[in-house]
Amino acid sequence: MTAGVDLELAPDDRPVADAASRDAVDRASCTAAELRGASERIEKARTLPPDVVELLVAGGFTRLCVPHSLGGPEPHPATLLGVLEAFAGSPVGFTP
Repeated sequence: MTAGVDLELAPDDRPVADAASRDAVDRASCTAAELRGASERIEKARTLPPDVVELLVAGGFTRLCVPHSLGGPEPHPATLLGVLEAFAGSPVGFTP
């Protein structure tokens, strides 16, 4: 048990806090897969097109780090890492 959250290991050995956390990581993986098809448009525009932004907003990713006290989801750190990992290989991920 870490910081009041009982962690279990996912099948791929990543820690996951609960069903909501697994859902966030799964949504991120699905969204990242959809964004891969938009990578050429994103690179050419050098910005996120409105439909991509709408997809990120609809998935709840733009407010993922908002604390509970402000009405946000405030996910477990393991969830944040899972979401970041899912997006790392997508066009909205960080690249050097």
